[in-house]
Amino acid sequence: MVLCTGELCAFWMNYGFNYLSTKHWWRIPLAIQILPAIVLGIGCWFWVLPSPRWLVTQDRHDCAREVLIRLHGPEAAVVELEQIQETMRLEKHTKASWTGMFKIPILRLTLLGCGIQGFQQVTGTNSILYYTPTLFEKGGITDPRTANLATGGVGIALFVSAWIPIFFFDRLGRKVWLQIGTVGMMLAMVGIAVLQWHAGESPGSKGNYAIVVFPYLFYIFFNISWGVAAWTYPSEIFPLSMRAKGNALATSANWTMCYIVAQASPPVADAIGWGLYVVYAAICVIAFIFVRFALGG
Repeated sequence: MVLCTGELCAFWMNYGFNYLSTKHWWRIPLAIQILPAIVLGIGCWFWVLPSPRWLVTQDRHDCAREVLIRLHGPEAAVVELEQIQETMRLEKHTKASWTGMFKIPILRLTLLGCGIQGFQQVTGTNSILYYTPTLFEKGGITDPRTANLATGGVGIALFVSAWIPIFFFDRLGRKVWLQIGTVGMMLAMVGIAVLQWHAGESPGSKGNYAIVVFPYLFYIFFNISWGVAAWTYPSEIFPLSMRAKGNALATSANWTMCYIVAQASPPVADAIGWGLYVVYAAICVIAFIFVRFALGG
């Protein structure tokens, strides 16, 4: 929710500064990002409390108790600290090594976690997010300000749809939401491909503006599924003693795929045009099969 709020602000700030007469307008929203980064840094230094679990691992039990009191009050802190200490005692007997994450039976969990995080990226989310104005331009919206206005609508779609999983995500389960989201994302990718093809065949057609709808639909379906489940599912499948390493591996898979998608999308789009989104639609089909058959009930 907070992430989508930040993206909403960024999109519309970018749109507003686009009206400045200077060709270097883009430097201003880029520089503004320094301010929240400074606030975040100062806040982390002075106000973010250390992890009670980490303090217990360092045998700093009094510090852990103090943190828990500040978070939950004195009575709850006693219970919480006892639970953490008991958990840590159990973990000493089942401590996982990095090599153990790639041995059966934990290997299956590692592959599931990395697969979920990897598919979150290779289904195309950041290929759209990073290059939305270019997507609209190739779809026939040639005016840069109109393309930026439509891009601002992506921020609204992200913000509004982020409320859906807050209230409903736990009702259907991770697997159901992932399947629903993947089908919707696939159809959105097909829509983008068809309308980019149409723009190439009929430049200047009023129908080209229909392409605006499909990135919005993509992010609605993404936000209710992969945007949430890719982070919650890996943290839920690993045993507690292996959760930190499992999440680290899954997250590394996410950012590795993000880098590949970000670097590969522009040259692939130049080479095959609207075919890029057909590729993403096909990957969505593979992701659906992965979710359907690899994830448990």
